[in-house]
Amino acid sequence: MTKEEILKKLKFDTRIRGLSQNTQDEYYTKAKRFQDYYDKPATELDIDDIKNYLYYLLTEKKLAPGSINTYNSGLRFLYNVTLNNPVNGNQIPCHHKQRRIPDILTRDEVTNLFNACDN
Repeated sequence: MTKEEILKKLKFDTRIRGLSQNTQDEYYTKAKRFQDYYDKPATELDIDDIKNYLYYLLTEKKLAPGSINTYNSGLRFLYNVTLNNPVNGNQIPCHHKQRRIPDILTRDEVTNLFNACDN
């Protein structure tokens, strides 16, 4: 299959499943960018290529976890559904957002905060 044939089949698969137009567009775009990055059809790429691409997006492109997960979902759909080449979700798990520990105010800062209130 050519890159264009794969994208056409992906578009068909997303529509027939009733995915939202936004999801259809996102999956199409992510699959196109993935194939363009390697300049090969997805049928010639494997799980290691997916992982390396997601790593590139994370480290070089500095994409946020939510964006990485959108690529992840789109590529999983591409392989699991469109290409009927199941990808184990454990091999390319979702990227989790780093939790930030909140700043704790000191006793003096809390007192100053309350003293600044009119009521």
